[in-house]
Amino acid sequence: MKPCKICALACALAIAAPATHAVEFHGGDVSLSFSRFEDDLIGPSSSTSFGKTAVQGSFQFDLTPDFGVQVDASYFEFNRVDQSEVSLGLHGIYYLDWATAVGVYYTHEELLSSNVDELGVEGSRSFALFDIEANLGWAEYRGDHATVLGLQADYELQPQLFMGLGLDHADFDGATELTRVGVGIDYAVTDSLRLSGELGVTDATVMGSSADDIFIEIGASYAFGTSEGARFSRRGLLDRLPGL
Repeated sequence: MKPCKICALACALAIAAPATHAVEFHGGDVSLSFSRFEDDLIGPSSSTSFGKTAVQGSFQFDLTPDFGVQVDASYFEFNRVDQSEVSLGLHGIYYLDWATAVGVYYTHEELLSSNVDELGVEGSRSFALFDIEANLGWAEYRGDHATVLGLQADYELQPQLFMGLGLDHADFDGATELTRVGVGIDYAVTDSLRLSGELGVTDATVMGSSADDIFIEIGASYAFGTSEGARFSRRGLLDRLPGL
């Protein structure tokens, strides 16, 4: 599926909405983040530049009180390999109740001149002090197929301070595996503006050989709309990579 087909599918979903319910803008967010591996910070090859720069946005529209669509767009710059990449995503969202949502998603990306396509299911649940989100997907890259798992939990430490724990895993037919685990802190400057930081580790296994890398990520995001943000996180392989 090409990127233009994502837009066509979104339009088809909007047309399919009942005429008695007007399409409403639910919310969205834009963000800027920088990440780098530990190897970029220390040693003779240390650099002051970041391994990855990401400019991202998500926008959600409610077609009915129970159903909505979310569109994601991301631009990445990977300094190590001197590559710029783009990721586009689409979610179909169904609300079981005000706190629970399930959905399906599709992402299309360009990675090192090859397409990455991912299709999956997802769900989220909000509680009094914490939120949890999970996804299960299937991706294809250069003829290889992968099973993708993701889990994110966020806990409100104080009214303006939040702690998050994230886990992502991709298994390409058992030959290549990538796991990312991170712990993050978000500070709400205002109801809309947040500053974030994350410390984590990635483990890559290729044909039985594995390597671990510690990474850091800092960023800022601005949420807007009636719900101040979109329901689901952005998906895709490029979003999971701290750098290349």
